[in-house]
Amino acid sequence: MAHDFPQDFDVEGYSFYLLGASDEVTERCAAELSCLYPKLDIAGCRNGYSKPPEEAKIISDINKFRANFVRGALGKPFKQDFAMRWSDRLGATWGITCGVCFDYITGHSKRATTWMQDVDIERLQRLLANPEQLFRRYFVTSRHVLWIASRTRKYGNLDAIFYQGVDFSH
Repeated sequence: MAHDFPQDFDVEGYSFYLLGASDEVTERCAAELSCLYPKLDIAGCRNGYSKPPEEAKIISDINKFRANFVRGALGKPFKQDFAMRWSDRLGATWGITCGVCFDYITGHSKRATTWMQDVDIERLQRLLANPEQLFRRYFVTSRHVLWIASRTRKYGNLDAIFYQGVDFSH
């Protein structure tokens, strides 16, 4: 998922705004994506560390750049809260929550082995590597996601549910 959208939109006329992670990671991610996908316009980027009073200015800045897509690597539940608060004022066509993808793109975090990615258990590797931080997130706050995933075939796999894009244009 980290490269799917940039790869698919590596044509002139589409732009991304990267929101999340630290300034260093976000700026490195923008540089990496620009090298890998030269036709993709990285309209702007900003760290994901803000308080609600600062968010109106962030939305204004994003709208100023007229990005088609906003990739939000804000972490859970902040990305969902941010999306719900600002969906009606964001000028981008799509907002895509992407969790740790900026860290994956820059090499700041390592992805699971290919076989774990292929069988959709990448989150198990992340949990085993960092149980203190992720146990509560995966097994307490994400129970509703697991419930939805157990009852739907719409997305094909659990990873798509966890990384499901949020359409801000409704």
